[in-house]
Amino acid sequence: MPKLLERKDFVSHVILSGGECTIIPQIQRIIDILYDNKFHIGIHTNGYTPSFLENNFKKIDFIGMDIKNDFDNYNEICAVKVDISKIKQSISFIISNIKDYEFRTTVYPKYINFENCISIAKYLGSVGAKKYVLQQYKKVPGLNVIPFSSEKLLEIQKSCNEFVPTYLRGI
Repeated sequence: MPKLLERKDFVSHVILSGGECTIIPQIQRIIDILYDNKFHIGIHTNGYTPSFLENNFKKIDFIGMDIKNDFDNYNEICAVKVDISKIKQSISFIISNIKDYEFRTTVYPKYINFENCISIAKYLGSVGAKKYVLQQYKKVPGLNVIPFSSEKLLEIQKSCNEFVPTYLRGI
């Protein structure tokens, strides 16, 4: 943190991410220091700690929230039991309280298909979301999962756009 504060004249925005930053024990102290030093603060989150968002939203300028899958298939991609009510609570809170946000799904073909993305888009549209991003999965050496083609992602985007403004990243 001291090096960041030394570079304050050159850095105005900080994005907190990595794993799930909202559960890092020192995150509140980090947010407070950044806010007190007038940095613009962004958070990348999975939305599983809505209380953190609720307690800090006045200090946060941007939230990027990953939506891992449609709610019927969330547990499968996360490989744990997920309390979907927390995810929905974060989505609603972000829409109502954060000016600059995006919801995003990495389109990982092993778990995410056309129907999953449409289901997510329908839900986001029904609760008033303004931005949904489909992120292209990048092939990982050693995994036999082939990313969707650009054409397939464009097809998914077009269908999702019927429910919520949808953008592509990574193609």
